[in-house]
Amino acid sequence: MSHKPQIMVVDDDHAICEFLRMFLDGLGYRSIAVNNAEQAVELYSAERPDAVIMDVIMPGSMDGLGALAAFKKIDREVPVIVISGQGRTATVVQAMKLGAFDFIGKPFDEADLEALLADALRQRRFNRDVSLVRNGLQHPNSHAIARRCRPSCSNRSCSDSSAAPSRVRFSRSRASSSLPTRARSSSMKSAT
Repeated sequence: MSHKPQIMVVDDDHAICEFLRMFLDGLGYRSIAVNNAEQAVELYSAERPDAVIMDVIMPGSMDGLGALAAFKKIDREVPVIVISGQGRTATVVQAMKLGAFDFIGKPFDEADLEALLADALRQRRFNRDVSLVRNGLQHPNSHAIARRCRPSCSNRSCSDSSAAPSRVRFSRSRASSSLPTRARSSSMKSAT
């Protein structure tokens, strides 16, 4: 059975929460709806959802930006999609500085939100995979970690050369063409 991503919805408008909960359930996600930022931070710590869709303007001692900052302290990789009916530029900029994945204004198109959420979850999976590989390369028992990442490797010792990861060779021109222009020009100078 595959993992169904869990999405937290945070909005003080009960109708929006219910709409988003039904929308997400219809897309095959599990959802949690919360009506205030303080409760959202507490529940986030306990549940650790895969993504958050959150309104910025909420009553109480903590608004959406405060909750966003708290989520990022708990898990800096969590994608938070900020929604608001008051898309002031300063609010959008502040949300992005705090680490929001993106901002979408109310009313929003369902297809836009669906695509944005799919991108956010794809980015989260990518970040987790990179982290797993990075940790595996630094781990003293990296063969065991590689085996977990590559379930097709049935050789317990991973000493079989066919089970070992293959090395990729790049030609000089191909490798340097993938560098940004500044880096490419400095690497070309050092190569001559």
